[in-house]
Amino acid sequence: MWSHAVSAQHVLCTILLAALSWTPAVLADYETPVPKATVKNGTINGRYLAGTWDQDLFLGIPYAQPPTGPLRFKSPQPLNDTYDTPLDASSYGYSCYQESATFDISEDCLTLNGKSSPHLAKAC
Repeated sequence: MWSHAVSAQHVLCTILLAALSWTPAVLADYETPVPKATVKNGTINGRYLAGTWDQDLFLGIPYAQPPTGPLRFKSPQPLNDTYDTPLDASSYGYSCYQESATFDISEDCLTLNGKSSPHLAKAC
């Protein structure tokens, strides 16, 4: 019986130690400056992915006008917007309608995702 108690205590300590060692890596993601990119339409704020990947992500960036209303079933039309404030590109855009969609869907789905080495703009 004593060996089971020591074994359970050892397992619990191991799990606690693993959880505590993982926390600083997760918190480091929030301490990193927001990556920024400047394009024709304005400034885009991305998201830094720390850890193994170590990348700047720019997600859900619109590349054409939403194909809704009179633009439905037409060829994509150029995006003529100018961003007065930085565009938040820290999360994925909507998926287009399709059978068995498992993500958030919308007709406004003409977006792209980009990634780069961290802080590439500062190196140029």
